[in-house]
Amino acid sequence: MSNISSSSHEIIEHPLIQEEDIEEFYEAFSHYRINDTEDVMKTSNFPKFLRLMGQNNTEAEMIQMLKYINALDKETITFQEVFEIMKKHFQTPHTVEEIQKAFHVFDRNGDGRLSTEEIRFVMTNLGEVFNEDEVREMFFENDTDRDGRITLDDFMNLMCRGDSRTGVKLRSSIRYK
Repeated sequence: MSNISSSSHEIIEHPLIQEEDIEEFYEAFSHYRINDTEDVMKTSNFPKFLRLMGQNNTEAEMIQMLKYINALDKETITFQEVFEIMKKHFQTPHTVEEIQKAFHVFDRNGDGRLSTEEIRFVMTNLGEVFNEDEVREMFFENDTDRDGRITLDDFMNLMCRGDSRTGVKLRSSIRYK
């Protein structure tokens, strides 16, 4: 965590945010930094940052998040401002059952595998429009057997990340409350 500014360490005090979460946030944020010397990214990259973090917030939710830090009309936002959003909007982890239910909702034809069309249909109905490249990237990163379809295991891996204590730690959602 040596690249993270000391002012960001206060986030560790949040009951749901662990140091490894901070490192994950910072790594994702770093993909969109304007340069290597400042922890600043273009505000227009905020939706991409959230998607990189595995979030599928609606446009209205993202606007509310940016309003929270008074950044709607700003060209750039800082890492610390992004953490202010994370502190406010970090919710409890999803349960395995919730993730399984979501998978079965997405699996419209009931074959136990999600196609790109099924994912795109669900996201569109939730108010999110992904372009072809974004859907292809999501599948490439998560389709472990490279058959062009996401299994329940792939979906669980997308929503979870390893935890040395329990073997699995469910990814938390960042939603506007």
